[in-house]
Amino acid sequence: MRRKNPRLRGSPAEEARVYALRLLSYRSRSRKELTERLVQKGFDTDTVDSTIAALEQEGFIRDSALASELLRVAVEGKGLGREGIRALLTKRGIERELIKETLSGLTKETEEET
Repeated sequence: MRRKNPRLRGSPAEEARVYALRLLSYRSRSRKELTERLVQKGFDTDTVDSTIAALEQEGFIRDSALASELLRVAVEGKGLGREGIRALLTKRGIERELIKETLSGLTKETEEET
């Protein structure tokens, strides 16, 4: 059961949106990560689904942009190869097809350089 935050006095949908936006203010999150956090916080499935859909429509959740950014950080900052990047993207909740698409842009030369 969801505990009421005394600072939030809106509907569950408003509270879910505020919470989700707060999480997104710290760092970008995938659809899956944000869904898990909202469920963990105690919001019901309908509220979570509608909140996620609205945030995606508004451009706050963009798994493709997140995957591209994680690829860049993994290559430039962490020196990860293809399998390390795949593991990172999987851990962050990026869908398999999007991982495949993201990794298709990784050339052998780039991978060897890292």
